[in-house]
Amino acid sequence: MSSERCAERIQAALEALPDVHATVLFASSRASVRYRPGVVSPEQMVRAVELGGFQAHAVEGGQRGEERARRERAWQRERREFLIAAVLTVPLMAEMVGMFFGSGHLLPGWLQALLATPVQFWSGRHFYRCAWSCITQRHLQHGRAGHARDQRGLFVQSVHVADHAARSSLF
Repeated sequence: MSSERCAERIQAALEALPDVHATVLFASSRASVRYRPGVVSPEQMVRAVELGGFQAHAVEGGQRGEERARRERAWQRERREFLIAAVLTVPLMAEMVGMFFGSGHLLPGWLQALLATPVQFWSGRHFYRCAWSCITQRHLQHGRAGHARDQRGLFVQSVHVADHAARSSLF
């Protein structure tokens, strides 16, 4: 879930089920659901959310400790991925600061591409997964597909400009 609009879509998907009343909070990435057990099951609710292009799983009252541990593992994974992306990005940012003050290119273009590619496609893979989900679920108006398209387009343009600069005598 990446926006308040996502929360609204999830809530609408849940409330489309019979006798389901849901409150979805973007800030906590959680949904509180009231439902009639004989009418709809937790599996049906999870499936409704997944059909909307999102991931979900049911958490019963006794599973709160397991949920907390799962969220902690997810946070640790995201933190590790961020740190790796930051380490790969710092040399590129340092070069940009140097260019601002008039120094030339310090890093060769091939090294810049080597540093930027994993950040683009490994760290940014969630954009592509969300975009693919939106495309396959026909939710293009949501905007996730646009985020991935824009991100990919900027990357391709940067590679093209770097290649052109390497081939020309300007730099």
